[in-house]
Amino acid sequence: MKRKKDVIKKAVLASVLAMSLNNVVWAAEGVDQPFSTVSELEALGGIASIDSSSISHVTKGIYASGNDFIYNSGAIKLDINGFANSTNSGYDSIGIFGYNSTIDLKQIEMNFIDTSGTVHNLDVYGIKTYASGVVKIGDDSKITVSGNVSGLDSNNQPNVMKGMYAGDNATMDSGIIEVGDNLELNVINAGTGWTYGIDSYDGATISVGDGVRLFVTGGKDTRGVEVGFNDAKVTLGENASIIANSRDGVALGVFVFNKGKFEAAKDLVINVSADDGSQWAAGVLAQGTGSEAVLNGAVISATEGGTASYAIYTYNNGSVVGNAGKYNIYGNIINNSGGIVDLTANSGSFIEGWVSTASTAETNISLEEASYWKVTGDSNLTHLHNDNSIVDMTHDSNTFSTLTVDNLSGENGVIKMDIDASQNSLNSDKLYVTDTLTGTQYIDLYEVNGYTPVGEEGVGTVLATVNNHNGSFAAVDGEGTLYWKRYELDHQDTADTSGNYTKDWYLKQVTNIDQPTTSTDTILAANALNYHTWRTENDKLLQRMGELRHNGEEAQGAWFRLRGTKIGRDGKFDFANKYTSYELGYDTITKNTDDKIRYQGAAVSYVDGDSSYNRGSGDNSSKAISFYNTEIGSKGHYLDVVFKVSNLDNDFKVYDTKNNKITGDFNNTGVSLSAEYGRKNVLHNGWYIEPQAQVTLGYLGGDSYTTSNGIEVSQSGIKSAVGRIGFNIGKEVGSKGVVYAKANLLHEFGGGYDVTMYDGRDGVKVGDTFNDTWFEYGVGAAFAAGKNSHVYLDVERSSGSDFTKDWQWNIGARWTF
Repeated sequence: MKRKKDVIKKAVLASVLAMSLNNVVWAAEGVDQPFSTVSELEALGGIASIDSSSISHVTKGIYASGNDFIYNSGAIKLDINGFANSTNSGYDSIGIFGYNSTIDLKQIEMNFIDTSGTVHNLDVYGIKTYASGVVKIGDDSKITVSGNVSGLDSNNQPNVMKGMYAGDNATMDSGIIEVGDNLELNVINAGTGWTYGIDSYDGATISVGDGVRLFVTGGKDTRGVEVGFNDAKVTLGENASIIANSRDGVALGVFVFNKGKFEAAKDLVINVSADDGSQWAAGVLAQGTGSEAVLNGAVISATEGGTASYAIYTYNNGSVVGNAGKYNIYGNIINNSGGIVDLTANSGSFIEGWVSTASTAETNISLEEASYWKVTGDSNLTHLHNDNSIVDMTHDSNTFSTLTVDNLSGENGVIKMDIDASQNSLNSDKLYVTDTLTGTQYIDLYEVNGYTPVGEEGVGTVLATVNNHNGSFAAVDGEGTLYWKRYELDHQDTADTSGNYTKDWYLKQVTNIDQPTTSTDTILAANALNYHTWRTENDKLLQRMGELRHNGEEAQGAWFRLRGTKIGRDGKFDFANKYTSYELGYDTITKNTDDKIRYQGAAVSYVDGDSSYNRGSGDNSSKAISFYNTEIGSKGHYLDVVFKVSNLDNDFKVYDTKNNKITGDFNNTGVSLSAEYGRKNVLHNGWYIEPQAQVTLGYLGGDSYTTSNGIEVSQSGIKSAVGRIGFNIGKEVGSKGVVYAKANLLHEFGGGYDVTMYDGRDGVKVGDTFNDTWFEYGVGAAFAAGKNSHVYLDVERSSGSDFTKDWQWNIGARWTF
């Protein structure tokens, strides 16, 4: 900036800012010269502290007037302690004040505390400008205004504390405030006066960059942002946050009135609350012709409002425009006396609350691509566009609501409705279209009395009444306990006598369709999970006890192993089970001859699993005891016979398509007898191959139980006969170690079962078999860890079947003595 030397008076302050007391600018650092006529004042940055609590006037921290220009090239921290004990009317206490001048601060942190209490006609401002004044604040600034402002002004109105104010003067233009990104503005009033965060008045303009965080709390009425008169304007950048709380009055997030204009870029957040039970709160309030609030995607929360709370409120021709963006709105919408609310909610938006539109107002809501409106009471609006989104009328405490729209449009929208098929009249939510229906909407019926879906008794219920009939309604299939219901809708001449409608859409027919419900799918999947887990736990000798040929001459042995497994089943009744097994065994040599060594022993095991189903999860566990007889022959052959008794517990928790929770638990007991034979054939250079064959016969007993939604389940037992053939190919490592690869082909020759289900009205019996064939393969090792200790481990997985063993690892140790 070029400056003429003869008009410049410049004071450079190295570490502190100039201070203004009694309307006089004082320089620090021992310079005893007042700069009351400064044309330009520069601060390089630093810290200033102002204490006017003992003077008989008001505080102005930074003050420029009469074409003065104050700017800084470094960050400033300003602490102001103000107290006005003047009884003169019309004085204000101000942190930064620009009057017909320019203040340009690169970055500032200001903490302004004023405890003036009930001084007559005193307002407190963090920043104030008018009469063509301009205040500019740079990025990353922080301004806190706090204290006690109470009392009444000369018009008997409460005194006010404001974070920022730009206004006018009777004979000069309005002020301007410009703020950079990441402003933090806190306005905290402990008194009973009004409290505002940002206030633009009578043609003034305030603009704030991205990331502003505005917090306002006070005793009486609070406003996060207020904009009013003669095209006054406030603009906020992206990711702005406004929190407004009132202890004893009305709380407003954004208030535009009498031609005031507000606009926020995307991702605005507004949270308002009024603590007094006799007061109310609104996220956005627009009042008066020409007043407009423009949003571009926002979160508005107004759920704590004393007597009432509104996300959006308009009256006297006020306007709220929600341009296309993502919205999360918690609170009701009221559009009164000529108001306009126009909201375009893009993909993933959420609205919770009811909507009320006066006859002279216009409310248009467009729900796009997977948006959701949770309707909490009777609602009416001008135009509802529901495109691949959901309007949910079922959240009205099991009462019946009406939704009235002039025009309904969109494709593949879903409208969820409550219905009570046990009643013959006034038994459902109701949709009214007073003008034109276009496109296709799907009605999804919810029985208010519980899980049971709407049956034949609901036939004839009128669900929608329309005027101009250019579109259509269809029904979503309803999920019951045992069956899905297919609903057929049709239309007929209306029974309404008002003359405003022509057609009634009603429920014409209900039929069962053959499709597994969440309940039946989970019941059968849980049954399959227990069976496959039980079957998988019957494994092989080498996995259980390691390489017994390295055991030595000790007569007794003890072993422990840990195993992790993930199994599942694809296709119908699919599941996944991830579990851990713990097994402890003891045996002794009961025969030792030149031909063979015989081991006899017992083991106990425990399984702890987490199960997954299509629409939920569960826990499963099992306990088992086994007895084994194992013979190791001198020619490399072996025979391992195991008898095992298992007890399996299973509980599940799933949610159906209507979000009803369904739980169940049951218990199965299984017995099995396994015989495994193999022969180790030595090749060259320590290599060997060991063919194996195994047969496991078993029976898994059924159970009877009742699920939480009233289904009586009866499982039959399952007879199992699993055959396995395969081989290990490996190499000896030293005298007491082997590494090997393994491959096995398995087939279930049994596996048939029946499950019967009855819900008190309908019954179904499902029979199937698990007689599949699959392939397992893996690698492992066994070796001596010491003179009397051995370690063994392996990993394996399966392929080739609906049954899958995604992975299984096994590690064990054996001690002989």
